[in-house]
Parts: sequence; C-alpha cells; structure tokens
Amino acid sequence: MSIFTRHLWILLATSFVLFSWPFAYFPITDGDINNWSDAAFKFTQTWDWFQGENDQSHGPLLIWTAAIAIKFFGPSLYALNLFNVLVSVLGCFFLYYFSFRFWNNRVVSSLTCFFYVSCLGSVYLARTPMYDWPAAISFFGFCGFYTLYCDKKRWTHLFLAFLCISIGSLSRFSICLGLAGIFICLMTVIYRRSFWLCVRDGLFLILAIVLINLPWFMGQVSVSSLDFVKEFIYDNTGRYVKSTRPGATIRFDFYGLPLYTLIGLIPYTFLFVGSFFRKKVVSIFKENHYYLVIAAGFLPALVLFSFSGHTKLARYIAYVFPFLFMLMAHRFVMVDALDEFFKKRCKKMILWVTSFLTLLLVQQSIQFFYEVKQSLLFVLSVLVLVYGILWIAYEFVKQPEKIIKSPLKLLPLSCSIYGVFFTLLAYEAYSTPFLRRVTDSILKSMELL
Repeated sequence: MSIFTRHLWILLATSFVLFSWPFAYFPITDGDINNWSDAAFKFTQTWDWFQGENDQSHGPLLIWTAAIAIKFFGPSLYALNLFNVLVSVLGCFFLYYFSFRFWNNRVVSSLTCFFYVSCLGSVYLARTPMYDWPAAISFFGFCGFYTLYCDKKRWTHLFLAFLCISIGSLSRFSICLGLAGIFICLMTVIYRRSFWLCVRDGLFLILAIVLINLPWFMGQVSVSSLDFVKEFIYDNTGRYVKSTRPGATIRFDFYGLPLYTLIGLIPYTFLFVGSFFRKKVVSIFKENHYYLVIAAGFLPALVLFSFSGHTKLARYIAYVFPFLFMLMAHRFVMVDALDEFFKKRCKKMILWVTSFLTLLLVQQSIQFFYEVKQSLLFVLSVLVLVYGILWIAYEFVKQPEKIIKSPLKLLPLSCSIYGVFFTLLAYEAYSTPFLRRVTDSILKSMELL
C-alpha cells in the first residue's frame, strides 16, 4: 500500500506555503541569525567550502545552504530561511512516512502531520533559521530509519539512518553524535539485540559523522591552527556546562525545557497532559513497543538539555517535538478520542489555559507598554493567533469523532489563522522599531541596507 496519497501531498504543499508565507518581506524576528548571516554572505564571494569563515566553530551547514540560496534567489531574508523551510517539509514527510510504517494507519499519519503544521513550536522553528532544527529533523530521520532497520533488517534503512545523522552533524556535531549513540544503546535493550551489534552500529555512527565533518574540520585547522581545535572542543563539550558569552554563569533552572515543551505544544498541550500525565503512564508506554522507541528518541534529549548549565533556550526542545507528535496522534486516534473522562478533563484544561494566557497577555501588554503603543496591529495579530489556535484545540475536544473521520478537517482554519498572523507580522517587522532592529541588522550584514 503506497504512502503517496492525496493527504500527504496536501500536507507537504501546505507545510511549504505556511512555512514560507508571505515569501516576499519574510519576517525574521530572532537575532540568533546574526551569528552566521554575515559569514554566509561572505561565503558567496569566495565559495571556499572548507576554509571559509565559521560561526563560533559551529558546523558549516547553515552557512553553506544559505549561501547557495542567496546565489540562486538573491540576498533576502527568505533566502536565509529557505533551507530551514525545505528541511521542515522533509520533516513533514518523515512524520507521515514513519508513522505509517510503524502503525499502517493513514488517519494516525495524517493527524501526526496536522499537529506538525499547526503547532506553535514547530511552526516557529520552521520559520526561524537556527542550527538545532535541521539537526533535530536529521536526528528524527536517523531514529526512524534505524527503527525500520531493527524491524526489517534491511541495510538500506541503516544507510539512510547514518546519512541523516551525518548531515545533521554538520549543524550540531556533538549533539547528533551523543543522541544517536544513546538511541542505539536503548534500541539494543528494547529489541534485545546483541551487544556486539550495538558496538558495530556505534562504530558505524562515529565513522559516518567523522568522515563527513573531516574535510571541513581540516580546512578550518589549516587556517586557524590550534585555536580552532580548542574552540571546537569547547563548543561541543564545555558549552553544555556554560555559555561562551561574556559574564555567562551556570544556569540551574532545570525546569526550563520541560516548561518550554508544554508551551511549544500549544494548542495541543492539553492532549499530551491529559493523555500521559496520569498514574499509569509507565504501563501506557509498555503496551506498544513503538512508544518505547519514541521515548528513546525524545526523553534523553529532554533530560540532558534540562540538566545543562547553558541558558535554557526554546530552540533546544526542537529534538523533542517530532516524537511527541507521533505519540499524541496515535494515542488520540486509538484511545483518547473515545474516552469521555479524557474529553471532560481536556475541556477544563482548555478553559484554564485560555484564562492563563489572557492574564499573561494583559501582564505582557503592561510590561511592554511602550512596544504595544508602537504597534497595535502587531498586538491584534497576536490575539488572532492565540485565540484562533485555542479554538482549534476546543474543536478537537468537542468533535473528536469528526477529527478521526477527517483528520485534515481543521487544516484550512489553521492555515488561515497563521496566514493572517504572518501577513501582519511581515508588515510590522519592516515598520515597527522594536521589530525592525533585528531585520536591519541582518540586512546590513548582506549589504542591503
């Protein structure tokens, strides 16, 4: 049975348009891009693949791909995010493909992708070029293909798994190596595989990642000598303990990333909480071995990043989202949609979340009153987005049987809400002072301002 159905093509097309909208005057509001946009623009003038300028010894993936996009489409903010968009579309395909291969259920696969293209966290990450999102999608692809290899013993799946993780390592070297290594060890336990197979696959993993990074690494060493080596080692080890920024301290806010995860799952936070925050959560994971596989994918990332002394930034939960979407979709279709207690519990949570967000918006409006005065239109767009996606959450609880019958029923509404928000944001990002600061700094690096 082919996976290339009408639903898949609709979801892929929707994800590309949504993550790209409005194409022209594409809004980027996160200043992290300033760390590498200048290097990407300089790369277009030299095309020195291995000895070109690097960003804090991070891998070259974003610099290379942004430069290629600028070469073909000209310097623009959208060109800087184009690779991120394409990776996000690939993530949508991975979610549908792996979900279907695991459970052979088109409804679950479609709903998994619907969560992906309508969830606040994934939409934000898809539209904000950072090192972690391409690495996260690559890691997810590795986990999916490695699981299929353990199931079917096909070498093609093993090759694709190592191809995914090696590409991701060009963005986040130690994170991809560490998380993939942990996943291989946990899969050995889940599938009761031979210890020597675990060792063999671990060596394959190291070899694949080292080989793809070696030419760039040697090129950088030839330019900067031991200074680059020291910076590279600290970037991939010491940064876990403390940021490299001047005056940085070890952060002990270990609750930060779990909280960011719940916020990033909006408007479907209630689905996750209602389904898994219960006494029998361990038995839930034991009842389906693919649940254990999914847990092996996201739990190590969540735990390790939570105990990091680095600043707890929302982008570090990128590695968690794809796994949670698969978990939530399967659980909703197979169990939760028919559970009356679950529906009542979720209705209460939606009411509490709506009340909390209302109070939070009021508090933020008071705290940032000067910025609010600068752009009432931006405030209006935020209100449309927040209450619009909460309405989608309510529809899930109100008519779950209709959602199962037609998993893309709410896709037009979701796209309309996000479309209105990003259209208004695009206008405001170029006309409002506090938003324009980021835009101007990027345009200056590309000599467009």
